[in-house]
Amino acid sequence: MFRLLRSTHRSQIGIQITQAEIRIVELQAVAQDFVIQNYAINTLPADAIQGGFIRQFDVIQTRVRQLVKQLNAEGLSAVTAIPAEHVLMKQTTMPAFFSRKELEVEILANLPHYFGVTSATELCFDYVELGPAGLEQNEVLVLAVHAGFLHTYLALINQSGLYVKIIDVDKYALERATAQASRIRLAAHLHAEDFQAVAEKLQICLGLALRKIALW
Repeated sequence: MFRLLRSTHRSQIGIQITQAEIRIVELQAVAQDFVIQNYAINTLPADAIQGGFIRQFDVIQTRVRQLVKQLNAEGLSAVTAIPAEHVLMKQTTMPAFFSRKELEVEILANLPHYFGVTSATELCFDYVELGPAGLEQNEVLVLAVHAGFLHTYLALINQSGLYVKIIDVDKYALERATAQASRIRLAAHLHAEDFQAVAEKLQICLGLALRKIALW
């Protein structure tokens, strides 16, 4: 099972790896605002990622490591995103009286049925309880990722100097960044014109960092 962990740390790295680029943002909570302390982007060769799958692990890892060093972020924890097309989702109902452990056991037993795999070991999963769904039932959203894809993706980042603590979905990160846009500002040492040139590209990274700082 993969867990969307929560933390009280007030500064966080958001990292996104797209087919064309690696993007990193360092965000810090200051009073009621979220301050961008640093950011960086590095391009990737056209064939490094194909169809959403990593094809040139060493090349991508080297470029991630370069950005981590550039931001002086070695050893920091990070939030990253799994592209939505790699996330399997199933909405179902469970008995409201189930404990968290009982929910996990029940979901694990049903993963092959939910997602058409031979064995539950093929997937890493998490779930979100959505609320009541009739008498003594709760609506539950189950999310899963193929284990091989997830482990490769995490190894790529973890072996580059960061430590992934939270895995998010890119579309949810974008929604989060949009919702909190009025509270996000640049640190004084950064130039607004330079940031505006790449601001659109960094929205998901901002949303990822917010996932841990804002705790949602």
